[in-house]
Amino acid sequence: CWCGRVHEPCQAKCDRTLFCGHKCRGLCNEPCPPCKEYCGTYCKHRKCQKKCSEPCDPCNEKCIWQCQHYRCTKLCGELCDRPRCNVPCTKAHWSTYPCIGLCGELVCLKKYHLPHKEEVTESFFGTELVPNARFVELADCRHVFGVGMMDQWMDQAEATPDGKPVEVQLKLCPKCRVPIRTSLRYGNIIKTILADIERIKHKILLDKGRR
Repeated sequence: CWCGRVHEPCQAKCDRTLFCGHKCRGLCNEPCPPCKEYCGTYCKHRKCQKKCSEPCDPCNEKCIWQCQHYRCTKLCGELCDRPRCNVPCTKAHWSTYPCIGLCGELVCLKKYHLPHKEEVTESFFGTELVPNARFVELADCRHVFGVGMMDQWMDQAEATPDGKPVEVQLKLCPKCRVPIRTSLRYGNIIKTILADIERIKHKILLDKGRR
């Protein structure tokens, strides 16, 4: 900047995190362009093959979230109509180690109390050392958390320090900050956020068509 007479536009890369979770590849002085990365949305049936800025097609397959206690009757792309199951999983790994997860998860945790004791009891939320604690594993990054505090982490409404809602964005893993894109237990939270993202995409396309 030349003493207020001429402002030189910043030529650095923006690198701002977009609502889709990818980094902006534009310049700092320009409005963030539509994301050109491939969409990261996926489910157990398929992965979206479109560009991130294009609206996704909802999955119309039957929802797979079911257990001996509850069954979802909706389509995969719709909000589930069943609650989370908090009954401990009764399966055993190699008939030796009992699963430390909960009933209703598609795949049992690959980490067990004895062989992975240090990892699964690493105190992150502070409740991992509680006797008979149950755990949930995030499919996107494979990090394991105590289910009670992870439920609170996912259920809490995102807000700024002054109480205003934050920008629409996927929830992130508390450890590695990887976007949480799929989870049976937290499916309704993820689907609600993805629906907000889809509305933003449609609004951007609508505004672009009016120009």
